[in-house]
Amino acid sequence: MRSVWFYLVGLSRPDVLACLHRHGFHLIEGITTRGTNLRHETVKGLYVSCGDYFSDMWKGLDEEFQELQRAIDGLTPTVHVSVGISGNIAGDSEVRWLARCLLEEYPGFSFNDFLVYTHAWPLAEINKDEKFDGLGFFDYRSHFERTRARNDA
Repeated sequence: MRSVWFYLVGLSRPDVLACLHRHGFHLIEGITTRGTNLRHETVKGLYVSCGDYFSDMWKGLDEEFQELQRAIDGLTPTVHVSVGISGNIAGDSEVRWLARCLLEEYPGFSFNDFLVYTHAWPLAEINKDEKFDGLGFFDYRSHFERTRARNDA
């Protein structure tokens, strides 16, 4: 499973849940994790969790927290949206669609597995297919090729 995270600024979890609901996501009962678990009615393969941003979620991860703060220019997020993307789907269009749903409506940034917290992706960079350190947003293909080339060397 690949992951994308959204850190949104200046709003509440109910605001984000309302946005996700307008875009077809619905609450899944009976799953116990921090936050609210949602699935889309027709877009399969996205596992979305939405919760309040807790600065204590970074306990013991000082280096990663400093990377996050540099990447988002010291802003303090208020809501954290975590998205797991099933290996059964490519997920490219689904993840970009979700980024537009959230980041067109709310200020914030996204991160993904491949650059972790070294680069915050604003919507403008996602839409322009910009690259950072040779990788684009949710660029699992290039990351895989880079990793394979390093392992073959």
